[in-house]
Amino acid sequence: MQTDLADAYSSSKVTVWDGETTITARGHQGSRWGNQPDLVGTLGVSELYVITAWNPRSELSSAEANNQSNGNLLRDLQALGLQVCRAEGASVDGTWAEASFAVPVGDDEDSTAIQEQVHKLAIKYQQNAYFKLTSETFEVFGAIFTGLHISLDIEISMR
Repeated sequence: MQTDLADAYSSSKVTVWDGETTITARGHQGSRWGNQPDLVGTLGVSELYVITAWNPRSELSSAEANNQSNGNLLRDLQALGLQVCRAEGASVDGTWAEASFAVPVGDDEDSTAIQEQVHKLAIKYQQNAYFKLTSETFEVFGAIFTGLHISLDIEISMR
């Protein structure tokens, strides 16, 4: 089961909306694609952490329960003083999607501290993993799925 989850996370795509721009990112094996947008140039951030409270432990929950959990997560993120953008984690084929939040990290912010906060919230909301996006990498970090860390080259598209 853990291998299946790791495969699902590594083949996911993440879409982030910042109000004006839509960025979709996914990981791929091999070298970085040339001439693609980067997070710094597009959103003015060095990293994005993407987290959800949907479907704890990857067990299907009702839309009502998922929305309530995500509302609680949003309040927790805001209480920590973190900036939040709307996001979605999904399978590339579109058969699965979860409403999520992206936490942008600027060059002047402490990325390690922000990742620790996101990690603690992922555990609180019983999430197997969360994503970290940079201009170079698409990473998956385990929360309750301990020991998981996948780092792939990133492919970014923008609308």
